Amino acid sequence: MCMGNHSAWTKRKINGTTFWFAGDLDVAATLAGLPTGPDVTARAASIVQNADTLFAVIADRPDGILAATDPCRSHPIFIAQETKPPGRMFMGGDARATRDAAGKYTFNSEAVREAAMAGFVTGPNTLVEGLHQLDPGTVTFVPADGSVISHHRAFVYSPMASSADTVNLGEQLNHVIDMAMDRVLSAAGDSPIWVPLSGGLDSRLILARLVSSGASNLKAFSYGPRGNPDAEVARTVADHLGVEWRFVDTPGRDIRAFFNGPARRDFWTFADGLSSTPNNQDLIPLVHLREKGLLPDDAMIVNGQTGDFISGGHVPEFLFDVPLTVDQLLNAIVDRHYSLWRSLRNTANIDAAKNRVRAVLELDSTPETMLDRNAAIALWERFEFEGRQAKYIVNGQRSYDYLGLRWALPLWDGAMVRFWRDTPVALKRDQRLYRETLKTWDPTGVFSKPMRAVTAWSRPIAAALLPISIATRLIAGRARRDRWITYARYLDRFGSHYQAFGWRHFAKHAPDARNPHAYYARAWLNDLGAAWPGTTDPGDTAGP
Repeated sequence: MCMGNHSAWTKRKINGTTFWFAGDLDVAATLAGLPTGPDVTARAASIVQNADTLFAVIADRPDGILAATDPCRSHPIFIAQETKPPGRMFMGGDARATRDAAGKYTFNSEAVREAAMAGFVTGPNTLVEGLHQLDPGTVTFVPADGSVISHHRAFVYSPMASSADTVNLGEQLNHVIDMAMDRVLSAAGDSPIWVPLSGGLDSRLILARLVSSGASNLKAFSYGPRGNPDAEVARTVADHLGVEWRFVDTPGRDIRAFFNGPARRDFWTFADGLSSTPNNQDLIPLVHLREKGLLPDDAMIVNGQTGDFISGGHVPEFLFDVPLTVDQLLNAIVDRHYSLWRSLRNTANIDAAKNRVRAVLELDSTPETMLDRNAAIALWERFEFEGRQAKYIVNGQRSYDYLGLRWALPLWDGAMVRFWRDTPVALKRDQRLYRETLKTWDPTGVFSKPMRAVTAWSRPIAAALLPISIATRLIAGRARRDRWITYARYLDRFGSHYQAFGWRHFAKHAPDARNPHAYYARAWLNDLGAAWPGTTDPGDTAGP
């Protein structure tokens, strides 16, 4: 088994079967200990699709290797078969270790193009030919007799509920949240719980529910440049709930020092899975907290990823009203997820992206096939669930693994995911059910208390930029004003990440790049030595 350094995986044995697991031991042990038989994959799939906790397992059983991922791919599993005889199969939680064991080193040019456009690789692919990963909610069985490997999708997030008794859905959601938080408290035990707190609803929900549940050793922290709007709202929330709150200043110079240092390269090697831009957003503040002696080694990190998506907040408004064709839906998905770099959005690349979306969604309909609202939204949410959420957002948990910290994702709890999968799509519009439930359950008033809106710039910077913006529009027109604002992003609430690359590099690419993720994706592929799409050499140096 290929696990690598900083691994969150642990080796155990049950009834003579050796298995490696990450996350919930109980589910992993149950899967590893399943009796042998021809239906072992089906029995494992039933456990996976009904589990409430997060887990991954690889079990070396008498009848073969059984591996399984939970529905959100909280811990990825990689698999590769060596080309030369005897063609051994290698599997593990570390992409590079699995690649090296099987001797797979050729880049998949289509996957590299996808990563450049989206920041992640979809489906079972990775950036490397012959190195694969298990999709979310998958059971894989490699028989000991060398017969055909079987892959079974135990869970697919495809919300298709169109009608249901909606009277008690708010109560059901409250119950599901309560059960998820109970599981967090049980797993934490006496350990301190630290909540990364932003200005949004999701982390506020986590903190409020933990307070309501009586969590005693509870702290919150926020980070970013001083005066950023997210942190200001977070402090208001923490004060209102009576929770100790820490702010970690992460100015551009600190992000730049990290970016240019060996720790960043070590972390990226650990975290990318050769399939997703590493997400080091939480890593730097956590390191600062540790250096100051504030964050104990036994702390559990509990964040709010990703309530906005799961409750319907990422479904575009037009999908609720207008029936559309398969081709129109594919174009909309590509516009949303394959647009990190405007210069890559040519006809050939867009067609390739649409083909990838088709493959992920297993779409065999003709481009002209009409989709009703429910079908279109189900496909839209399934793609983001299996793509951006599972591959990039949830993969942000690697920051905690890298530091050896325990963590929990209660809004990706299995019961929570199943609840939102089965909720009528009309109640996801504008996150209607989610927002109404939060307001109805609000013993502390934290969801009804007026909060400052989270804006792009801090108050001082906004005050300085506003008159310049108005004057530029009046004198030069809206187009020139908008172009000027493109460069003003260097000072917005994500500006410290732009500043990591320096002004010259930022300005060179600002009209082309969608957000900081674009810069990081290009730097990541450049580090790996992957040729930028349309060239034969790696992209230009992404650092200062």
